Amino acid sequence: MEEKIEYILVSSCLLGSKTRYDGKDCYLKDIEKVKERYNIIPICPEVMSGLKTPRYPIELNKNNQAFDKSGKNLTNKLNSQIEKIVYITKLYNIKFAILKEKSPCCGVDYIYDGQFKGNLINGSGLLTQKLKENNVIVYSEKDIEKLV
Repeated sequence: MEEKIEYILVSSCLLGSKTRYDGKDCYLKDIEKVKERYNIIPICPEVMSGLKTPRYPIELNKNNQAFDKSGKNLTNKLNSQIEKIVYITKLYNIKFAILKEKSPCCGVDYIYDGQFKGNLINGSGLLTQKLKENNVIVYSEKDIEKLV
């Protein structure tokens, strides 16, 4: 059996954890192939920030600020945990991440527009932005085959 030497960040919800705002998961069957090749570090910036599940949905506004549907600004709370996740990537020399598309933290190519009306726009979540700034290649769940 080949030894797994590389680490990868993976959104907890894709691994089956019920961390989504609605208390559900987004388990991805193909994640099992990733587990065979990489050491998985599960992350969920929202839960790591102390937010409960279920919780109000969060979206980014046009100023890249994270608000929940009740109007509470969660940007600083989320960014605090995102900085810790970036530190982990440096500590473990992580080069890749598989994150949940459309999430305000993990969205890779698409996020909701901040109006809580279900409108998607081109954009990346707060964590994805920081990871890319730190040279981590970020994939969404739809691109998982690129890693296996």
